[in-house]
Amino acid sequence: MNSKLNYHSAEMGNDQYRIFKGQQFVEGLFDVIFNVEGKKIYAHKCILGTASTTFQSMFSDRWNPDKNVIRTINIHEYSYEIFYEFLRYFYSGTDIILNDENVFKYAELAEFYNVVHLQKDCFTYLRLAKYHAAHFIDFAEHYFDHPTYSQAFRSGLMKQYPKWLDTPKFLYASKELVLAILDSDRPYKHEEHLFRIVYKWARKNAENFRKEYEYHLMDIDDDDCEIIEDSAMMK
Repeated sequence: MNSKLNYHSAEMGNDQYRIFKGQQFVEGLFDVIFNVEGKKIYAHKCILGTASTTFQSMFSDRWNPDKNVIRTINIHEYSYEIFYEFLRYFYSGTDIILNDENVFKYAELAEFYNVVHLQKDCFTYLRLAKYHAAHFIDFAEHYFDHPTYSQAFRSGLMKQYPKWLDTPKFLYASKELVLAILDSDRPYKHEEHLFRIVYKWARKNAENFRKEYEYHLMDIDDDDCEIIEDSAMMK
């Protein structure tokens, strides 16, 4: 009996997925429209609402007093490709393939729409440090103190250590991030390597500070100089 129920549930899921992929508004009995980059994506409130408390709130009577009007929701923050794949996720039952480029957007979507399973996938991506070492600084600057993903990122911080020390972007890391790395637990067999890289980072930042200081000095116009000279003579 249970096997039959599972079979029919799977078939119903496949049918829903085929309907979503078909994107035929009338035949698919869709009841919500998303407008992304001028393109429409049709979906069903019941499917989205059961998997996301945010969608559930958006589709409630409070925000939709006229149930006879099919609502169009404009999406400005994401590309059509990203948001379509996000909606497809609710129908397909298969995971989104995360990579270094799209994980930022899907992590945002999972957090905002409170999609727990997708959040877990993003946690895993960060915790296992699946990103390329060359992109470490981008991830660190974004997730090191993130209210939702910080713990997952920090737990994977040393999985690609010390490879990310040698990436060019490390020299442009923020002071806060470098101090946090120095304060973190790490394998001390790489301390000499870490010292050399942090020394390069410090020299780079000192050089940038010197150039910025000289630029501001050069930016003082002649009138300012005359005012300074006149003030000195008056004394």
